Amino acid sequence: MITLGTDNEVSSSRKKKNDKVDSSKQRRIWSPREEDVLILALVSIVNEGMKVDNAFKAGYLARLETKLADILPRTDLRGCPHIESKIKLWKKHYNSVSGMLATSGFGWNDTEKRIDVESDSVRKAYGRVKLP
Repeated sequence: MITLGTDNEVSSSRKKKNDKVDSSKQRRIWSPREEDVLILALVSIVNEGMKVDNAFKAGYLARLETKLADILPRTDLRGCPHIESKIKLWKKHYNSVSGMLATSGFGWNDTEKRIDVESDSVRKAYGRVKLP
């Protein structure tokens, strides 16, 4: 529940519980270099024989963490939560793009590497999708 105090200060019961912010709970911002290295590491573990059916098998996060540490010695990236959440975000973005491309009125512009929409009515009918 959020209430407005007499001095126009917003307070909430949730905020009181989270007054002490644990640094491990803060959102991590990935650099483009870190993302590139993660992609290379993913390709590498697949090429080394890591079995992939619909998802990676157990132990893949530890292998990725090790590979990232080898390439980026001063990194603080960990399998859980960092790599795990980045892959989850990539899957979400992939599913959004895949869904649009499977819908009539959307197409891939290979020259500019983007999704094109036939008209505003198609975009509005599909709904608002936020992508980076």
